[in-house]
Amino acid sequence: RARVPLVSEGTALEALEYHFAAVHPCHGGWLQRLPVLMDAFFLRATHTSVRLATLEALRRVIGDYRIMFEQELTDAGVLPFLWSLPRERDEVVARAALDLLVHLAQAMQCDRFSRVIAVLEQAAAGPPQKVSSSGEVC
Repeated sequence: RARVPLVSEGTALEALEYHFAAVHPCHGGWLQRLPVLMDAFFLRATHTSVRLATLEALRRVIGDYRIMFEQELTDAGVLPFLWSLPRERDEVVARAALDLLVHLAQAMQCDRFSRVIAVLEQAAAGPPQKVSSSGEVC
C-alpha cells in the first residue's frame, strides 16, 4: 500500500539535516534522539531521497563517534531499523542499507558484529518466500 507524503521532499530533507545536526555527544539525550529520527526519516518517509539521506546521516554519525559509541549506535540506530532489510521494497534504499551494513561490519569492534552479519545473511537470502497450504512456494 502506497503512503502519501505529509511534507514535501525539500522540507523533509531540511528537517533531516536540522535534526541530525544535534545527534552528537554534546547534546543531552543524543543517543535517544537517534531512533526517533530513524523512525521518522527512514521507516516512515515516503521519498527515496529522504531515506537515502537518512542512511548517509547515520553513516556520518557512526563514522564520527564509532570509536567511543559503536555498540550504542549499532543498538540505537542500525539494528532496529535495518533488520527487516530483506523485506525492503525500494531497491535503491536496500542497496544503500546493505552498503552501510557492510561498511559498519568491516571495522566493527564491538560484540554486535554477529548481529550485523545475520542481517546481511538474511538480505543475501532474499525476501521470505510464501508457502501455500499445499506446501508449494508461491
